[in-house]
Amino acid sequence: MTTDAGRTWGALTAVIAKAIEEQRCAYATNGTQRQQFHRLVASGILAKPYLNLYAPYDYWQQLSLCERHMHIMRALTLRHPKWIFAGMSALEAYGFEHSRYMHESAITVRSAWANCIGHPRSYKPRQSHHASTSGYISDSPLVQRSRQPLRYLYIPDDEFTVVQGMPVTSPVRTIIDAMNVSLFPHRLAIADSALAYGLSIDEIVDECGKLRMDCNAILTAFEYADQRSENGGESFMRAVLIQCGFQIPQIQVEFADPRRHGSVIRVDALISCADGRRIVIEFDGLQKYHDPDMSSRKSFEERITAQASRDRALFDIGISTIVHCYFEDLVQPERFIQKLVDARVPRPYYSRNV
Repeated sequence: MTTDAGRTWGALTAVIAKAIEEQRCAYATNGTQRQQFHRLVASGILAKPYLNLYAPYDYWQQLSLCERHMHIMRALTLRHPKWIFAGMSALEAYGFEHSRYMHESAITVRSAWANCIGHPRSYKPRQSHHASTSGYISDSPLVQRSRQPLRYLYIPDDEFTVVQGMPVTSPVRTIIDAMNVSLFPHRLAIADSALAYGLSIDEIVDECGKLRMDCNAILTAFEYADQRSENGGESFMRAVLIQCGFQIPQIQVEFADPRRHGSVIRVDALISCADGRRIVIEFDGLQKYHDPDMSSRKSFEERITAQASRDRALFDIGISTIVHCYFEDLVQPERFIQKLVDARVPRPYYSRNV
């Protein structure tokens, strides 16, 4: 750090420290501070993730995409207290399951302007280069983007609530808006999470009936939704099975553990075949091996050994085949599909229209 940068950092230390404590970005409140922040950005000391928002570079790199989104939202709430977050941003505030790739770089807020046309910060949207993977369709007639980047979602009337200190659209409206611009795997993960949150399909149907939008894709996702799904990865895994016409599995099935009297083994998904075979499908995201919270602080080698022991126990109770699905298999679903084909998972349809 140069001498000038060091002096500038010293002048902003309290501002930045308070922002980190509150898990948000720092921001300038006057022209002098803005110039000081810019100098630190130019020196590589700070990151500038959003207009007039800043965070220490190393600190920012350690945050997940979802955590970054929340840091930006918390700062914007202080700067623009009348803003009501909507769509994917509201989804993040509630903590509903979703893919981190759905955020792109935009914050979504409610707008009372009809289709946002004429909004002082709106401009003609363009197709996002992330659309094919994120499922967030940037040229939706209800969605506009601005140079901030800020996405306005036209919601003329909806009761907002405050979640984690931020004003957001109602849970039902948030779910519908997020699912309306998502692909089926994302919709299913959100629907699973919505049911686990306590929302009912009747609430979704009632709200859809009030809106001038085609909600068929949303309602279809809820037909396949299951609140027992434990995370978005399991929902994505099930979505591939559904989309590609495979037999729909039972989920979170428990078996008596032959290794320990009174204990159970719970599997992510079970397919009982007409020929008597029983196929277990497990979502084993790499995070299970590398995140201490998900592996009870066991080492990587211990976790692998425990997984092998678990597999042997499942075979001992009559499971015919175990298919392990990894995060990479969901990024490249053709890999997962080939695993299912190799395991001879029943496939009554070539695909389902979801």
